[in-house]
Amino acid sequence: MQPGSANGPTDAVAASLQMAPTDASASASEWDNDSGRPAFLNVFLPTSVPVPATAVRATTPERERRTTRPAFINVFMPPAPPLPETTMADLQRRLQDPSVEIMTHPPPRNQFRFRADYLAHIALLDYPKEQRHEEGINRSCGGFGFVVETDPACFAAPDLSPVHLVVNLVHPRNIPREVRIRYGDHRFRNVVPVQILRVWDKSLSTDANGEYVPMFEAAAAAS
Repeated sequence: MQPGSANGPTDAVAASLQMAPTDASASASEWDNDSGRPAFLNVFLPTSVPVPATAVRATTPERERRTTRPAFINVFMPPAPPLPETTMADLQRRLQDPSVEIMTHPPPRNQFRFRADYLAHIALLDYPKEQRHEEGINRSCGGFGFVVETDPACFAAPDLSPVHLVVNLVHPRNIPREVRIRYGDHRFRNVVPVQILRVWDKSLSTDANGEYVPMFEAAAAAS
């Protein structure tokens, strides 16, 4: 599912979001302590990824074991790039050809589009150095939003130091309390607590062209 025009969430999701803090002006502690946040998010890595020394043996409590398929799952995809001007011109020409028939297909009944109007500054605590790169960080957060910026200072920080980043997401309540990075045959994992430090409307961090204005770069330039 790609955030875009809102067709509306399911009734269950809508009811859940209504119980969250009312808007982006809520304090960071309100969002961080919101009882509706998921307890954890599992991120499974391929067997080719070495298990770091800081990983611990994973034991799944009985209450967390799933015996049925989830009712729904969020899949976040980046927006499609704009078509080149030549492609657009060719498309317009073809649309004027009466022999061209345009077929439209409605989305599956269990697929919805949501608007991603929130930005959140979060900290990934106890983050392993082996995953302290763009691919690893994006993978760790891909289950609840898009990473739009990572504090450059985090890449050279010591092992298990916090990673600060800004994510674009549908709702702050989607941010889990923990990200569990699972390795190999899933016997070992790193448990990464997720702290919400600030939440605001995306429009407050965009320029006149609608482009995101980096937060960490501006702070580094001012120091």
